Amino acid sequence: EEIVPPLPRELEIDLEGFRRVLEAFQIAFSTRGIGQLMTHVLSADEEFLAAWRERFIGPRTDVLRDFFERGVNEGLLRPESNDGMMIDVVLGAFLAGNAMHGELPEGWASRLAERLWPAISVSTVELEPSILDV
Repeated sequence: EEIVPPLPRELEIDLEGFRRVLEAFQIAFSTRGIGQLMTHVLSADEEFLAAWRERFIGPRTDVLRDFFERGVNEGLLRPESNDGMMIDVVLGAFLAGNAMHGELPEGWASRLAERLWPAISVSTVELEPSILDV
């Protein structure tokens, strides 16, 4: 069974906490050869894909889901950040980056956190429009 790196539940809901969540996400996915894995996924049948989502994707995205849910419940993140779209954005960025470059560059999680934070944080709502509003 896969082991997903544990992440403390008491992480602050701020840019640094988000960066740490994304780093854990990157590490959890990088523990397997992503290229080989994607080859299997792209050629798989629906039964395999369902199992892959449940056993591989689910545990790795739970850390993101928990972060967004807690942030919304504490009033620190915009409610729409918890609708699943941001998880799709993070997963898509991870998969696309690996597909295009072979591996993600150092600092990927930090840069992604900095770019997405204004879209999810309530503290930036008045400062700039969110990409979630599009």
